[in-house]
This record gives sequence, C-alpha cells and structure tokens, in this order.
Amino acid sequence: MKLNGNFIFQGSEARTGIKDPTKTYYEAALLSGIEQLRSSCDQKLFNEVLPSIKPFTECNCVFSFNPQYNTLKLTEIYPVK
Repeated sequence: MKLNGNFIFQGSEARTGIKDPTKTYYEAALLSGIEQLRSSCDQKLFNEVLPSIKPFTECNCVFSFNPQYNTLKLTEIYPVK
C-alpha cells in the first residue's frame, strides 16, 4: 500500500545493526508539525537522492506500508517548490 504526504526533511543516517553488525540500515528523519518520523529507506535513495536535499526543506514523500509488519519505508521524496 502506498501513502504520501508533505514533511520537512531533517536529514539522513546510516547505522550498523546491533544483532548483525555486517548489516547497514538507512533512515531519513522527517517532521510533520511537532511529530518526528524516522523512516527506513533503501541504499539507492540514501546515496543518490537524500544528499541533494538540504535539511529543513519541505518535501512530498511517498511511503510503502507493510501491514503484516506495520512498517513504513520511504520510497520517493521530492522537494516542494
């Protein structure tokens, strides 16, 4: 299921796994009002798209929702002009 909305992009972070240190997790930090959302994303989005977006830029975000695991994954992000 795809969901979208406008958020303020704060930044991104890559971190190693706790249980499996060989695995790297990629996350984007987003704001909506006073609520903060840390959403996972894939390595391609993290390396190619997120570095070109300045922190505190308003963006339109598209997420993939997995109802089985109740998780959101950032799949697309576009700065609002």
